[in-house]
Amino acid sequence: MVGFLGDGINDASALHAADVGISVEGAVDVAKEAADIVLLERDLGVLIEGVREGRRTFANTLKYMRHHPRLRGGLRGGQGVVLPPLRLGGTAEPSGP
Repeated sequence: MVGFLGDGINDASALHAADVGISVEGAVDVAKEAADIVLLERDLGVLIEGVREGRRTFANTLKYMRHHPRLRGGLRGGQGVVLPPLRLGGTAEPSGP
C-alpha cells in the first residue's frame, strides 16, 4: 500500500496513482481533486484518529454481518460498497456524491 501527501499541481499525478492520496485544505484545486483524503486541519493526528474510527466502524460492520441472518454469508456476487472521498478534521461536510 502506498500513501502520498501533496499539495501542488506537480503532485496531482502521484496523488492519483497512490493507493491513498492525501492533500490539505490549502492545496491547489487539482491536488485536492486528485486526493482521496483532504485534511482540514494542520495536524497529521487526524489521520490516526481516522484510521482508528475506520477500524471501529469495520469491526462493528463485521459484527452486524455475523449476527444478521441474511448476511451471515457475507457479501456475495460482487456486492461491494463504494465510499466517497473522505475529509478528515474540522467541521466541514464531505463534498461530492
